[in-house]
Amino acid sequence: ALPPIVQNTVRSQVGSEEIDDVIRDTSSGRVVYKIVFHQSQLYPPLYVAPDGSVLNPDFTVAVEAVHGLKVKRADLPAPVAATLQEKAPKLEVAWIVKESWGKRDVYIVSFKDEAHNPRLNIAADGAVVEEQ
Repeated sequence: ALPPIVQNTVRSQVGSEEIDDVIRDTSSGRVVYKIVFHQSQLYPPLYVAPDGSVLNPDFTVAVEAVHGLKVKRADLPAPVAATLQEKAPKLEVAWIVKESWGKRDVYIVSFKDEAHNPRLNIAADGAVVEEQ
């Protein structure tokens, strides 16, 4: 049930190691995924941010994620910008990434207060889409 970006980070860090538990933690004021492995003596918990960055146990960034192409708000296609303005006119954007989902380009918008404002996935035509 992890977002695809987080799944990709976990796979790249530990391959197919068996996972015992996934905890979605918001106690720090932001969403952090804590991945607990079956062989915990070999694999300590892995902390991952919603953007796929690997975090230290104190939630500072250990390895910044780079997925897709980072996009500035000013460079969004008009339909995407219009949907973002309609759905989240006053929310502060943390980052925007353009990814290809099959044959469709999707702009993933993350907000600074992700604990209260989940990411918004907007197709190039302006349609809001669910995570794959």
